[in-house]
Amino acid sequence: MRKSTGKLLIGLAVGILLAGAIGTIAYGSDGFTNFDVSTWFDGEWRKIEISDQEKDYTGEKLEPDVVLPEGFSYEIIKIENAGEEVDLEVGAVEIGDYVFTIKVTKEDESRNYFCNLKIVEPDNQVETDVEAKNLSLKLAAVMLAEDGSVTKEFTYTITPENATNQSINVSVAWAQNDSSVTDDDSFKNSKTVTDYVTIAKDESQQKITLTCKQAFGSQVIANISSVDNPEAKASVKVEYRKKRTYTYENVGHTLSSSVTSVEDLLNFTYSDSVGTLPFNGVAEDVLTLQDGTINSIVSSSFTGYTNLMNALNKGTDFGAILDEVNALDSDAYNSITSAMNAHKTDLITRSFIFSNADANTLSGSITYGVDLGATTIKVTDITINDDSIEF
Repeated sequence: MRKSTGKLLIGLAVGILLAGAIGTIAYGSDGFTNFDVSTWFDGEWRKIEISDQEKDYTGEKLEPDVVLPEGFSYEIIKIENAGEEVDLEVGAVEIGDYVFTIKVTKEDESRNYFCNLKIVEPDNQVETDVEAKNLSLKLAAVMLAEDGSVTKEFTYTITPENATNQSINVSVAWAQNDSSVTDDDSFKNSKTVTDYVTIAKDESQQKITLTCKQAFGSQVIANISSVDNPEAKASVKVEYRKKRTYTYENVGHTLSSSVTSVEDLLNFTYSDSVGTLPFNGVAEDVLTLQDGTINSIVSSSFTGYTNLMNALNKGTDFGAILDEVNALDSDAYNSITSAMNAHKTDLITRSFIFSNADANTLSGSITYGVDLGATTIKVTDITINDDSIEF
């Protein structure tokens, strides 16, 4: 899914985008905590894919991509950054290197995995170290505020260092229509630029701060000029890359011979925010279903039928459920089919996580049942009233 002379000469052409890990891990192991070599590659555990990753900064909480076989689930139990533990609710947001401890579970067995996630500046977002004839501009920090605004702080250096007057003026303005071919020139009409982007300076620390207050669709120009010599100036392009928001709806609540997968019961859609640069994610959608819960009214009917419970609570396929029902003995078959036929839309409730390769995630839950089609009551016993016959 980037120019004038005088006492202070600044030459700068750089694009700034404001927007709201290397290594491997042992698959199917307890990371570095499991020394039982015989379990490292057993069964389906070796199909687990948790590797070190690198992702672009988005201003939102990011997590490693985890690929699990059916029937497995996971949770992040610890995040560290530079040796310090990160609050799980806050998560990995700012640029840096993070170490994740991930607990993977299947039925009664759990194993811990470790992976590194490196959050970096996106391509074309900003040249973090810019050298011009008389100015050095370097990205110092990226900060996400509670209100969703994003602040980028830059340090600057003026040469010569002993210039008598090192004061600067800073301002922001909407760019001209021909400044970019990817933005929406009409977006800025009747809008105040500082409602979207603001700029501030701290001359004592030689810092410039740009803050993105909300998404914007027309390119912004940040201007920096010398108070001593207004002809010595620079301009910086400020961009906003479009962000994608996902929503979902339940389009059905019953698995059947014609609607065979839980995925067919959910429809995911997305919308893009305004922006001056296109969305750069990859359309690779992954739906992860958590273990389900049987309706409490009839849950006791399923007790003891492990294969059927797994097909209902962990599986996604109608055919597998039907096979397990047909394999039941007559007493169980009659009880189970009666319960399932009475709850064709509300037999199972399952939580899910929908994720996209651009690191956007969406969580929710779905309640559904199973339409077995035509079922009959199976004969459970034959009794002969007379136990002897005489001719």
